[in-house]
Amino acid sequence: MHSAPQDEETPAVRGRPRLTARRREQTRVEIAVEASRLFIERGPANTSVDDIAAAAGISRRTFWHYFSTKEEAVAPVLLRSLNRTADAFERRPVGETLLEALGGALAELSGTDLDVAEVVGIVGLTREEPALRRVWLQATSDLEGRIAIAIANRTGSGSLRLEVRVQAAMIVAAVRITAEEYAWHGEEYREQLSIVQETLRLVAEGFLPDAGSR
Repeated sequence: MHSAPQDEETPAVRGRPRLTARRREQTRVEIAVEASRLFIERGPANTSVDDIAAAAGISRRTFWHYFSTKEEAVAPVLLRSLNRTADAFERRPVGETLLEALGGALAELSGTDLDVAEVVGIVGLTREEPALRRVWLQATSDLEGRIAIAIANRTGSGSLRLEVRVQAAMIVAAVRITAEEYAWHGEEYREQLSIVQETLRLVAEGFLPDAGSR
């Protein structure tokens, strides 16, 4: 159980967020970790806002200050993992194709993401829980914006043209489907990386003229 940090104001240091802002984000993540754990252990239907608040060491009122629904409380865990994917993608060499960069980023994170158990557990629940699925889809939509900017920077276009937005949407769809396939059917694969490789192969072949005849 966690104790929620106090919201006293602290002078900001140039280039750094206020301590209050950092503590608020820390509290959001702590709530998200507890919500994720309880949802995975009990299921959303058997987990109340009071349960989450008690586990996170906060009041019910404080919970509603941070989140609008109990399902929304898992968003910080999902976003933290997806942002690591974006970070890894941004670090890839410019000379790589977009699919090579994505494959390298996912391979880099495979088995090392600290939130993988929580993310896999929550994504697994999204198959039967519409409210959680909305949170998951919103999180991947947020990722799409970061990937689009990264693609624009890699290509030197400096703008989010139609081509860049379509490419970003395809990449994020590949990330989302990879996560869902692993969460829903992971037992059918040797390891997460094999799902990544198969997803990228299908993306690469998906728009070939004869793809539908294979």
